[in-house]
Amino acid sequence: MLIKNIFSPISFWSGEQHQVLDVSFDCSGKKNIQLNDNANVCYVALLNNANVDFQIDLSWIGSRLEFFGIFVGDVKSQVVTTLLANTAFASVHLFCIVKEGSTMQVDGNIIIGKTIEHVEGHLKEEQFLLGTPKHLLVRPLLDVHSHRVKASHWAKIHTLDQQKLFYMMSKGLSLEESQKIVVQAWLQSIFDHISDVDVDEQQKIFKKTLDSIFTPLDLLW
Repeated sequence: MLIKNIFSPISFWSGEQHQVLDVSFDCSGKKNIQLNDNANVCYVALLNNANVDFQIDLSWIGSRLEFFGIFVGDVKSQVVTTLLANTAFASVHLFCIVKEGSTMQVDGNIIIGKTIEHVEGHLKEEQFLLGTPKHLLVRPLLDVHSHRVKASHWAKIHTLDQQKLFYMMSKGLSLEESQKIVVQAWLQSIFDHISDVDVDEQQKIFKKTLDSIFTPLDLLW
């Protein structure tokens, strides 16, 4: 399923795995997502110069969520995932691509409700620094109200591997071309989680994202 700048509530039900590529360019709003009985969802959200909040509720037994958020440019976003039923599972992985002079605030929050058991909630936030931001704030938060659960969170800041860049530059590539190749490979590893979106459409979105990361728009590909 491909979603572009749409903010209608979404509900997922049991059955085969649901795959979603949700793209938000130059917009703002809130998205409400609900996973019902035994729903199994892989959700990739791409925010590019957007202010978008996500409220995700795992409301029924056995619901399972893998959420990948990619944030590019000037972004303000809150991703709140609430586990409300036994044996629910949520893995939330948020990636911030930080450009020179960008302003970015991304808050990840996993809430585990009272009296539920055998649930898991895991939150990861990573920042990839391609330049010095004007403002960068990330706040991973676990809010746990039960005992028989598994929960974790961590945050990490990356810079591009200088040895890898130096090797590619020794083969005749410029610094920017080398950076693009590294970022392209990393982005592709996230997009690969979605297999049921039209390949041509996915590549258009992929290229537009790369174009927005690296300016001027003189890409290697």
